[in-house]
Amino acid sequence: MVNKKGYLRVIESIIGIVLILIVIVGFLSKVPKEIAKTPPELELSSRALLKEFENNNNLRGTILRIEGQNSREEMERVVSFVEETLPPLSPIQFALQVCQTADIGLCTYYTKELEEEQAYLFDTRDFNTRGLPKNKDIFTKTLTISAEDVTSPPHESNNPVGQGKTLRIYFWYEI
Repeated sequence: MVNKKGYLRVIESIIGIVLILIVIVGFLSKVPKEIAKTPPELELSSRALLKEFENNNNLRGTILRIEGQNSREEMERVVSFVEETLPPLSPIQFALQVCQTADIGLCTYYTKELEEEQAYLFDTRDFNTRGLPKNKDIFTKTLTISAEDVTSPPHESNNPVGQGKTLRIYFWYEI
């Protein structure tokens, strides 16, 4: 029984190493997972959508004319275009935000999450708290339009050159 202390020390050190490994693995498993990447089908749809907004002078002019509560008709044109462009029977839902580039506080919003008469919000807090889903992964795409396309025929617009708009589209899956 002379070597009893040696065995106890070896067993004690092995147990200590195992406990340390358990603690390390426990902490590493709680590290946040990678930020979700945009699903490929949503990426393709959103790129095509933004490309059309960039190249279609009528849509550019419509976005540039969106200005607060008096622009419901223009916002409805943009919404219907987005609905027509997304794949049919798609579970993709969306919300829109159009802001003046110079002043992000002046924005016009659209979301289907609210009743139809409240679908057009003009307050950022309402949009963030009631307009976007809380339990979904939301993907965003942003496009800045600074002026109408100068290569296309002139389009009637009351938007002076230099006062651009930022269009932000929020996407999520409704499943």
